[in-house]
Amino acid sequence: MIATTVGRYRILRQIGSGGMGEVYLAEDPKLQRNVALKIVTDPDEKAKRRFVREAITASQLSHPNVAVVYEAGETDDGTAFIAMQYVEGETLRDRLLRGPMPIEQIVRLITEVADALDEAHRRGIVHRDIKPGNIMIDVRGHAKVLDFGIAKRIDVANTHEPTAVAETAAGMFVGTLQYVSPEQASGGVVDQRSDIYSFGLVLQEMLKGRDCSPALKKIVARCLEKDPERRYQNARDIVIDLERIGEKPQKRTDLRIALIVIALLFALAGLWLIERRPREAAKASRAKIDSIAVLPFVNFSSERENEYIGDGISEEVINGLAQLSGLKVVSRTSSFAFKGTRADAREVGKSLAVDALVEGSVQRAGNRLRVTAQLINAHDGYHLWSQTYSGGVDDVFSIEDQIARSVAKALQRTMGKAPVGPTTHDMAAYELYLKARHEESVMTREHFDNAVANFRAAIDRDPSFAEAYAGLAETYSLMDHRPGLTTLEPKESYALAVQAAEKALSIDPDSVEAHTALGHIDMHRGRFEEAESHLNRALQLNPNFSNALLWHAVLLRTLARYGEAKKDFERAAQLDPLSNFIPAFMSGNAWFAGDFETARSAALRGIQIEPQYSFVYLNLVEADACLGKFDEAEAALRHTEPEHLPTLEEARVLLLATSGRRDEAVRLLRKISPAARGPALPRVMRGWAAVGELDEAARTLNRAVAEIPDYARIAIDIPPHPAFIRFRSDPRYLEARRKLGLPPPENFSGRAGTSTAGH
Repeated sequence: MIATTVGRYRILRQIGSGGMGEVYLAEDPKLQRNVALKIVTDPDEKAKRRFVREAITASQLSHPNVAVVYEAGETDDGTAFIAMQYVEGETLRDRLLRGPMPIEQIVRLITEVADALDEAHRRGIVHRDIKPGNIMIDVRGHAKVLDFGIAKRIDVANTHEPTAVAETAAGMFVGTLQYVSPEQASGGVVDQRSDIYSFGLVLQEMLKGRDCSPALKKIVARCLEKDPERRYQNARDIVIDLERIGEKPQKRTDLRIALIVIALLFALAGLWLIERRPREAAKASRAKIDSIAVLPFVNFSSERENEYIGDGISEEVINGLAQLSGLKVVSRTSSFAFKGTRADAREVGKSLAVDALVEGSVQRAGNRLRVTAQLINAHDGYHLWSQTYSGGVDDVFSIEDQIARSVAKALQRTMGKAPVGPTTHDMAAYELYLKARHEESVMTREHFDNAVANFRAAIDRDPSFAEAYAGLAETYSLMDHRPGLTTLEPKESYALAVQAAEKALSIDPDSVEAHTALGHIDMHRGRFEEAESHLNRALQLNPNFSNALLWHAVLLRTLARYGEAKKDFERAAQLDPLSNFIPAFMSGNAWFAGDFETARSAALRGIQIEPQYSFVYLNLVEADACLGKFDEAEAALRHTEPEHLPTLEEARVLLLATSGRRDEAVRLLRKISPAARGPALPRVMRGWAAVGELDEAARTLNRAVAEIPDYARIAIDIPPHPAFIRFRSDPRYLEARRKLGLPPPENFSGRAGTSTAGH
């Protein structure tokens, strides 16, 4: 019996089975899409490893006629799985069972299959099991080849297509007996020509009972040559021959020709419409591209360590496109959520709410680079522009600039004269910088330490490298009050961040990251005017920089400007739609404003994005407790219990207090208060306030002001709810806010559900 979830995927129903595994329709809650989830039931560890390895190989494919492999791996309990694109439609096998197909449809579909094979073979991937059951016809009538690179044993769902499996000296042989090549059947060497033989058998079956042209028969015959050397040597040649057939006019009777001429004469008066509409449609399509995402460029180099080069190119193209006025450019965080997934362009566009995507690949061989880039319409998946760039590693800066400018031109927008790319011309320093950015994106102690070391090494190589100083400043600024990331006290990490940011600005006064880091730090230090100045400057330089918007929103929330903060949070969420912590901040802002319904919906949005992000469940507990949804709050608490979060008991206190269980709340507070430290103090303060113990609330508040003033500034707000109303107007609370430079709270009436967020 399979679990209800595998990894992050929620099982919906079984849709297939085989000797090696079972296939399920599953939901990916993070990206809000259905997937076909193949799960290995074979207990053999070697088979599992092979299963995952081949799926990872297949995930390199990105082609409109290939079902995408999103992810492959093993869960903690050893379940091996592959998450693939779920294709709605019917298999070619099922379509053939319904009767013959029109020749025009056969040629179109089989050309798409050949094109998919050509793409795979170019990447060194051999399918080994081409058959009608592995070709889907989707709801739009296009072919999708399934199971690329994924060996199968016995397909019990297709008993009339038995799959042969035998151990050979060369390894595991797989293939459906009815469709395998002679060399595959005999255990010989299998390459792309074996797929071509199987392809020929499929085409032959599609043409069975049809009167087809000699040209089609010739293609079939050449595919089915017994000697691989006499077959087509690559699928591209098949595509070319099929396209020639598709272009040949069909013989028509004189009557049909006459009818066509008459129809053309009648249509002549409207010919100008026929000519204009495609151009106008194309122009309208381009005009609609007001938002874009740059996906991480795929590393096709032999060494995985070169992955940072593609990440760097993607990031610089993002920065370049962010200069374009009126274009929404999705943040790196959300774009990079698709790293390694090879998702369909239309699905990515829907998840990120964008009109277009830039994607590409990087291949490094020694000191040579080959970079491909393409611009794709996210609504229909069609390519609007593509280009391949070749050069030395030192040419990467020029390549980044060319890609950004070419995309801007394709979008009919004008980019400034300043080149896209970093201030350094030292390639070694730039590589260190890219490695640091790659490390910084993973929020663990080890990765942050590596990021700091690489940023500093880049600075040692090039002391005038502004981006390296700005990256170092950002890294230090993110260490504040995050247990486990650093042994530094907040004041120490802030001082190091300020030092690096000021150095960056002395080199480049327009460093967006440096202004953002200083704005973030000044907010914590109570220098609110300076913070707003830096953050406004960052947003003036790059309106698409979601981090600057996020910290500007937190600043506004800290100053009790909840309505303005809400707008900034919403804009940040548009630029970073897959961020799980922006909804948490949005929920907190609405909760402090007294808009508990909005707080709840924001928390639910965060859970939808990342069901495993436990902290947002605590936002949900607080919102539900204040709304009187006590059962829902209990359920949210139970979800976080296995995590043993330090904030769990503080959230439980609020639930107990608001649901009429004051004595239990007081007992729990007495248990947790003595050990409360750092970020726990504001929540404990609110707990004491909720049970009416105002002296204890004041003592806890004073500890927060004395011990963690930098954090207390953004965390001691109290919502206008009856549970807190007495302490919210307590002189001791107002004095603490004054000491921290905060304005007095609004809305002293304290009506539950009252909002100061502009509602």
